Amino acid sequence: MRESIGSTWIFQIVVIFILLFVGFLFLTLTYSKSYKLKNEVINIIEKNGSVNKKSVALINNYLTNSGYSYKYRCPQQTAETINDPVWYGCNDLEGNTLVEVTNNNKDYYYCIRKFTNKDNEAGSYGSPANKNITMYYEIQIFYKFSLPIIENIGTFTTNGTTNDMFIRKDIFDKNV
Repeated sequence: MRESIGSTWIFQIVVIFILLFVGFLFLTLTYSKSYKLKNEVINIIEKNGSVNKKSVALINNYLTNSGYSYKYRCPQQTAETINDPVWYGCNDLEGNTLVEVTNNNKDYYYCIRKFTNKDNEAGSYGSPANKNITMYYEIQIFYKFSLPIIENIGTFTTNGTTNDMFIRKDIFDKNV
């Protein structure tokens, strides 16, 4: 009798370790997919030189074709981040526009914000309208960790930044 009780405990421990391993495997696969999506979004922005209607349309098309459907809240402006650039979010993958994040209760597919260094004007070619501005973008892509039986465990973010890009000052004001 004692041996059957002992083997039951060992069986339960083995089942727990198998569940932990499967959970870790699901987490790893989900994270790697979101990391790939984030890198492709960064590549699209860098190839287009900025976030504009064309790049947003390409990003939305890529995410739709990849089966991406996760939504979550973008970061809000707080007293500590009041001087930071505002976040823009995409709430519709069918549209080609980004909206400024003002409502913390609304979910978005991805979030983008633009950092600029207006002091670093890389060369002037005559008028001030032709001066270049250095900028880069920060991107947030969301993913949900869920197991088949337990369902949704939590939503996580994958952050990334583009390389520094130079853009003319007259074009700069037209982009996000």
